[in-house]
Amino acid sequence: MRASKKYTVELEEALVKSAVRSTGKSFTETVRQGLKILASTEAYRELSKMRGTVDLQLDIREIRKNKRDQR
Repeated sequence: MRASKKYTVELEEALVKSAVRSTGKSFTETVRQGLKILASTEAYRELSKMRGTVDLQLDIREIRKNKRDQR
């Protein structure tokens, strides 16, 4: 079971109506979806900072060999 907590927030009614209409879901699900989007945006931003700093040279033959060896 997920831990959850109730929050009281003041929101602009027009913004809430627009967001709920946009998702087609309940208010709670709309808020959850919005928070997930914000969290994933921050994670993507952090990953973007790493762009070009990780050298991923993949050798398909070596990958296939390793896969065969695991069987």
